[in-house]
Amino acid sequence: MFSPPFAILPEAKTHIYDYYIFKIMNFTQHYLHFSKFNYNDPVKVDGISIPEQGIIMNTPEWTKPAAVGAVAGAIALAIVGFSWGGWMTATTAAAIANDQSRDDVVAVLMPICVDQAGKDPEMTARIAELKDAPSYQRGDIVTKAGWATMPGSTDVNRRVAQACAERLIG
Repeated sequence: MFSPPFAILPEAKTHIYDYYIFKIMNFTQHYLHFSKFNYNDPVKVDGISIPEQGIIMNTPEWTKPAAVGAVAGAIALAIVGFSWGGWMTATTAAAIANDQSRDDVVAVLMPICVDQAGKDPEMTARIAELKDAPSYQRGDIVTKAGWATMPGSTDVNRRVAQACAERLIG
């Protein structure tokens, strides 16, 4: 354990702080050359002289070509991976999953819509109306008939109505 070169008494606490401040100042003056720094003298660290231009790091000749090759390879890998390799960002994956889930919901609910259309007494007249209507109005006709409203729900899914109309016509 380190002990200062004098006794620690309550009245001597200020002396302890003075001692440590003196040691810190002495260290900075001696090792960091704050007070006695002469710009004409060479800088020495641990007795080793450092030239004015600083420490020169010797690197092998292959370092720069290797770094350039690594960067070029990473760029090429990213281009090939995202274009042909099947990689995708999280946003693209979420959009694909969202579209797939909507298609699956339509595939499950469309038979219910067709079944409800089969139970409608005016089905033949409405199917004739569907065949005469343009494709962008067919979903509205199925919605107005109430076929696309699922049991226990008041909401209408437009994709289900459009798929149901296509199934009933075709």
